[in-house]
Amino acid sequence: MSREIAKMAARDTQTFLSLTGGAGEQAEREAKALALLGYYGLKPLDGLIRVQTPYGFGTPHLTDIEHYFEYRGSRNELSDADLLAQRLLREPLPLTLSRVMEIYFANHPKGTNERFQRNATMHWCHVERILGDIPLAEITRDMARNFVKARLEEGVKTASVRRELNTIQAALKVVIKEKSLKLENHFESLAIPGQGSDSMKREPLTHDEHRALIKTCVQSGGEVRVLTLICAITGARISEIAGLRVSDVDLSAEVPHVNITEYGNRTLKTANSRRIVPLVTIGVEAVSAYLKTLTGVYLFPRYANERGVSSNAASATVNKFIRTLAPEKTSHCLRHTMMDLCRAANVPDSVALEIGGWSGQNIGHSYGYGYSMHIKNDALTRALSPVLDSLTL
Repeated sequence: MSREIAKMAARDTQTFLSLTGGAGEQAEREAKALALLGYYGLKPLDGLIRVQTPYGFGTPHLTDIEHYFEYRGSRNELSDADLLAQRLLREPLPLTLSRVMEIYFANHPKGTNERFQRNATMHWCHVERILGDIPLAEITRDMARNFVKARLEEGVKTASVRRELNTIQAALKVVIKEKSLKLENHFESLAIPGQGSDSMKREPLTHDEHRALIKTCVQSGGEVRVLTLICAITGARISEIAGLRVSDVDLSAEVPHVNITEYGNRTLKTANSRRIVPLVTIGVEAVSAYLKTLTGVYLFPRYANERGVSSNAASATVNKFIRTLAPEKTSHCLRHTMMDLCRAANVPDSVALEIGGWSGQNIGHSYGYGYSMHIKNDALTRALSPVLDSLTL
């Protein structure tokens, strides 16, 4: 009975492959090899089993498939799948690139987060595309270098390649550890020729551009304008503000503020990103009016819901709006603008870093509760004064 079930499973596997076209050459080869073993009532590592026979211990369960291999071999017709099936009788199924993400997500703290999965898979798919779905054991340092070369030749910026490598080496590190593989991580510490030389310098907004942007946001109101306004007066990242809930805004506190924090599927870039940022008066008034139009949980429901934050969509919309007033500038330029304003106002670097959630703070800054809201509010007010003091609505 078990032999017949195995044969049926083998036929089902072949039918699936014929309908789907397989999942890459390596995956198809593995599926065919497993189907072949199944046809003979076998599975990987069964070749290591010795059973009791009338003459002692032997391997009569391998007789039929060995005859198959001998016949195919005598005709020089052994396929790659046949050769793999032979190996699988005495070796475990090789772990291939297509299985890495599944193992990575199963063993990562953020592995169930849809956005994390989407971003990691987006980076990892280029490895499979360029190297093929090969076993991890076959990866070499030259292959890793050739991956970098291929991505650069495809016109990908060096900073983007570095982000891809960070994901790739992190995923491989987890898989190698969790599967107890005696392999080197060849994607670690890879050099990228000319890294950073192709980056575009982010120019801050001029005072006039910044002032015009804030004025338009206040006068127009609405979801996109209020989102842009909060970024413009706090220096926060678009994704941080787009993901705010109504409960993260406290306008009745002694120092009105927004609480940038993680929740559910909403994650933040770094540990320093978790922070409370004051809202100066012009922001309090605009957000207060905007809150009266909301009925749900999320401050910007167009970009945030229970599934996560659509930060790319928010950035695209806000960037399009910003460019109508400040050509060639983007939402990220607002962060550069805020840092420049803080420097001009002699705001201590440690305070500015805490306001913007920038990394670079020393270990001492991770102790205690950080700077008080009054100190941060005073710093923001001083920094924004060259822009806001002459603003007329």
